[in-house]
Amino acid sequence: MITVRPSSVLRARDDETRRAETALFGDDMKKVAQIMLEKDRRS
Repeated sequence: MITVRPSSVLRARDDETRRAETALFGDDMKKVAQIMLEKDRRS
């Protein structure tokens, strides 16, 4: 899975963009966690 570098979120040009990017990054991390849990269950 590809996502943004966390530091790029911190460098967003304004607060609104930073909040939006933070939310998207959080969504990505939740997806990664789900994938990892599913993989672990199959092992």
